[in-house]
Amino acid sequence: MEIELLVRAVIEDHGRFLIAHTKGASNTYLPGGHVDAGESLKHALARELKEELGVAAKVGRYLGAIEHAWVDTAVNNHEINHFFHVTWSGANEDRPPKSLEDHIDFSWLAPSEFDKQNLQPAPLRQLITNLKSQPQSIWYASTIDPSEG
Repeated sequence: MEIELLVRAVIEDHGRFLIAHTKGASNTYLPGGHVDAGESLKHALARELKEELGVAAKVGRYLGAIEHAWVDTAVNNHEINHFFHVTWSGANEDRPPKSLEDHIDFSWLAPSEFDKQNLQPAPLRQLITNLKSQPQSIWYASTIDPSEG
């Protein structure tokens, strides 16, 4: 089993958060993607957002990490997600941005919609909800050992 290293963007506009969805999948996730060898986390996230959305986003403060494991069609998956606060001038919760990748679409969700849209990894739902009340805390959660979250 390989451990995947991922970066994700927490993008908020008027209390709603930008969420990505792979067409045909049953879950949603935050925009971002894989870190390439020799690439910094911030650079990887800026690159991924440019590839997915065509935007020059400002990658800001590091928010934390979630380690996530699950089984999909008898394959064990394990990933480490690093999260950053991100802004860009074109963010507008009134309309979802157009995806530059055919297999992904985007939408804006309020935290109350996270469960219904199956936002993954699951600990992220509460961490984003707590963002305003605990703005300086660094996240750490695990779906491998939930007692560590």
